[in-house]
Amino acid sequence: MSFFLIFVKFKYLYFMKRILLVIFALISLNAFSQLQVKEGSFKYLPGGVIEDKETYTDGNESPMALIKISTENIPEQERMRLVFTGNRETQILKVPKTGQMWIYISAEAATFIDIKHPDYGTYKYYLPEKLCDYCKYEMVLQYVQPKTESNFGILSVISKPAGADVYIDDMPYGKTTCIIKELAAGTYVLKLKKDNYETIVKDIEIKQGVMLKLNEELSYQKYVDLGLSVKWATCNVGAERPEKYGEYYAWGEISAKESYSYTNCNSYSYRGQNISGNAQYDVATATMGEGWRMPTDREYMELECLCTWMWTQQNGVNGYKVTSKKNGNSIFLPAAGYSADNVYSDGGGCGYYWIAVSSGYRTARYWLFDSAGFIESNLERYCGLSVRAVFTK
Repeated sequence: MSFFLIFVKFKYLYFMKRILLVIFALISLNAFSQLQVKEGSFKYLPGGVIEDKETYTDGNESPMALIKISTENIPEQERMRLVFTGNRETQILKVPKTGQMWIYISAEAATFIDIKHPDYGTYKYYLPEKLCDYCKYEMVLQYVQPKTESNFGILSVISKPAGADVYIDDMPYGKTTCIIKELAAGTYVLKLKKDNYETIVKDIEIKQGVMLKLNEELSYQKYVDLGLSVKWATCNVGAERPEKYGEYYAWGEISAKESYSYTNCNSYSYRGQNISGNAQYDVATATMGEGWRMPTDREYMELECLCTWMWTQQNGVNGYKVTSKKNGNSIFLPAAGYSADNVYSDGGGCGYYWIAVSSGYRTARYWLFDSAGFIESNLERYCGLSVRAVFTK
């Protein structure tokens, strides 16, 4: 085969391929368009003639026709954004009217109208008949929401407080507030988890094309399992939130007082070494019930050695986030300060927590921390300190 014939064949195949691509694009464009001319709406208006014929001639001085276009599901402000074009020989003049858009179009040259909108898409409408000079027509242009065969739904999860970890079938999906799009229809297990709060686990059903809205309120955990010999309370005794200071107590006393001094201390008479679990002297047992008690020095040492301590803030309150090296769970100990001799001190800077073990007739063990670290030492029993309980059941 000669070079010339090969070249001609190549050019022919290339040309046909381009034509097929254009045809496919046009078919696809109309198949997925959101704009369309309502079926059967294009009509000739009998007896309708453009009165001012001299005005409505195109640049080639050829007659024009008028098409009155009504719209459905297209607001007026969006109707103004419609653009109409035709083939190279066709000229179109757009004139807005109340509830309609009129277009004057070259009558003899027009075979189709390209209708474009920046948000609604593009639609090519082939005129069903040849337009006559200065005649009037009408049609209806629709905006149609595209149909989808999607088998997905949407899940919206809000929690109080926010910031809970969201799991679907144990797969992480971020934190609340959370919107999960295109979740396949079906049943799932939803889990909401947040430090110091009870974990919520529930079955949910996602339906096709429907948004499931959940608004869940998390309850404070009474205790957190850090993988140690005892479970630690989420809040200080007398507090309702982990970052709240709670009440202050003299060592060996089971109620809070307005002032703390050596003259009103009732535990100087106690000669035992350990009050943990003794409801007469242990405020945790007396106020929180069976299974709750003040921690011993050994249990505080567990907390020190088997956890990491990070000075931080929770809801604007200084303190330590204490995280287990065994299971990653954590508690927050606020720097609640202390009260003694009618003076409250060190709130936000230091934390003072009683241990259930005495160190003499007038003193007991306590835990002191600030942003630089922590120590265990002895303190006069009359001082008002925080208590963080442990649970043993």
